[in-house]
Amino acid sequence: MSEDTVRSQMKTFIDNYNMENEQDNVRYPLKDMFEQIKSDIDTIHDAITRHQYNLEGDTNSMRESVRNLNELLDKCLKISKKQRGGSKNCPNCSPADFMFLAKTARDKLQKIMPGLKETRAKVEKHMMENINISKDVQWTTGDVDESKIYGWDDQAKKIIESLVKENKEGLNVVGIVGMFGTGKTTLAQKVFVSDEVLDHFPLRLWVWVSEKCDREELLRRVLDNLGVEEDHIEEMLKIDPKLEKVGVLLFLVHLELLRKRYLIVFDDVVKVEEPWHCELDKEPPEDKEWTHRLAYGLPKGDGSAIIITSRKEDDARKMVGAGDIFTPEPLLNEDGWTLFKSSFEEVTGKPLDDKNLENLWREITRKCYGLPIALKAAGKSKAEAMMQKEKDEVQAQKQREEEAIKAESSGQSDAPE
Repeated sequence: MSEDTVRSQMKTFIDNYNMENEQDNVRYPLKDMFEQIKSDIDTIHDAITRHQYNLEGDTNSMRESVRNLNELLDKCLKISKKQRGGSKNCPNCSPADFMFLAKTARDKLQKIMPGLKETRAKVEKHMMENINISKDVQWTTGDVDESKIYGWDDQAKKIIESLVKENKEGLNVVGIVGMFGTGKTTLAQKVFVSDEVLDHFPLRLWVWVSEKCDREELLRRVLDNLGVEEDHIEEMLKIDPKLEKVGVLLFLVHLELLRKRYLIVFDDVVKVEEPWHCELDKEPPEDKEWTHRLAYGLPKGDGSAIIITSRKEDDARKMVGAGDIFTPEPLLNEDGWTLFKSSFEEVTGKPLDDKNLENLWREITRKCYGLPIALKAAGKSKAEAMMQKEKDEVQAQKQREEEAIKAESSGQSDAPE
């Protein structure tokens, strides 16, 4: 019951935060601190509600922290309404309000934040340890076999609808978010190779971003996907050395994409720089200053679209703007079991034929939290263990036969002539 209370309190905080932040350019007291807290709450709430994570010893402290957070957020939003004149019955912000913001609220938030970060770290550590998965960075690609992607049919359909909907003047931008291993990239790949997307977007680009990809490198990767030769890029950069490289590269991207209906996937966005990465649907200003935003290099109005994948919803939201955000559903159904079997059979080279395992498929998907990466790792691990067991049994049988032959030979040599 206590954990249900915590879950409900976190949902209240998330809903209130999102409701306030849906307004354009809204500012309210201590917003930056609440933004950091929201990221931690999202991860913890997602683990509890979608992946059956148990808070155990952290339940009481989390309940107290989130209860205080809801009270503080509510108070800050009320003060913000006073400052904006949003409530007819509220006077201007009083000295007591300023004291609350400057001292009481800030101090309380600073005390709450370390505990939340510690709990978030426990959540991520627990899930990684229990599914025994490496977090090594891998270059991703949109070139995949759709038949080997299991699940998310309904979500893929909704994402495609968001991408292809009519938008004569702008750009449709969609975000896919979730913690490590939830299937963000795989869901984006499922959409990327779908028949609907292939038919609608003559030009499709898959751009892996990653943590170390700065502005210039990101634009070079886009141009590389577009088939622009490196020599041509360097030649254009030398025309006027006074121009910023990023501005020139953005202009080249714009020229290559102009009057084309394109879909670009920016996969694994880790670091968002404001305002450069933000609001990809934003039109460039009349002075055509190309350097300030990635959005200015992306032509609008031809039915084009962008997909962002990121572990942090707040980062994706900054880039997506008013676009839709999706989170991959955990594969706790038969799709998860199919993924487990597929991974198993890739190792063994033969169908999984184990009735005991098949009877436990719900338990297996639950223990893997429905995470695709965990299900694949579990299937591979089980296959390797089973093959090793078979190998050991063959070796043991061979050893028994050799010992029997030796014993028989020894008995014959000892027999009287």
